[in-house]
Amino acid sequence: MALGSELSCQPSAVKEAVTAGQGKVLDFLGGIAPGKTKALRRKQAVIALAAIVGGMILARGTSEPQLRQEILDTVAESVPNSVRATN
Repeated sequence: MALGSELSCQPSAVKEAVTAGQGKVLDFLGGIAPGKTKALRRKQAVIALAAIVGGMILARGTSEPQLRQEILDTVAESVPNSVRATN
């Protein structure tokens, strides 16, 4: 959980590296997300990435194994509904 709050205190080079990595992930997810417009696909990508990262932070921050698994399972079930590969 500290990673997010610590990033705001990092030098610009670190933030730029993180931004570049996020951009690559969002570009990938936006390429497979459903939606008629690029803007809609981008929104779906942001939602999916936020769910994945947020889910991991929440799961790692709990001491209850059942709650941890519930969080991970719920995110794993919901993300494919918002972003899915089309073959």
